[in-house]
Amino acid sequence: MFQVFINPAGPKFKTSAAKLTFFDLAGAISFYQVTRGGFALGTCQAKVVRNRIRVAEQTGLASSRSRVVVVRGPKEHVTLSKLQALLDGELQFYDAQWVEEPEEPTPSQAVIEICFGSYRAQTEAAWVVLCKTLVHKGVHISFGADPCA
Repeated sequence: MFQVFINPAGPKFKTSAAKLTFFDLAGAISFYQVTRGGFALGTCQAKVVRNRIRVAEQTGLASSRSRVVVVRGPKEHVTLSKLQALLDGELQFYDAQWVEEPEEPTPSQAVIEICFGSYRAQTEAAWVVLCKTLVHKGVHISFGADPCA
């Protein structure tokens, strides 16, 4: 999935709506085939419809389509609390999973994986923020294996 955009419920609409954009047509077709009859989401019944707007497949992405960012570097810069504070101050994201690797490369180094739900709205934005603020401090930012690839 390339991007997720959620329109919250408000004065005009009782329920929220989500727009999903996939990397390629095959992913979109697969999702539509599985969910076209709708699905339960809590106590609500979700309805899936194809969008009228067509978007070209996304190519040339630096991440090879991964939604996982791996941050490696000195422990004074790579901690859960520092990375969460940095990203919380710069972007809005939902349901990110933070994994602190138990085996550090060296006693002074740390490795943290951040797993996002959407590439464009979350992973790509986090990548930009992390690179701009941490690379000059000796921190290496890379993409990890996507669990859905």
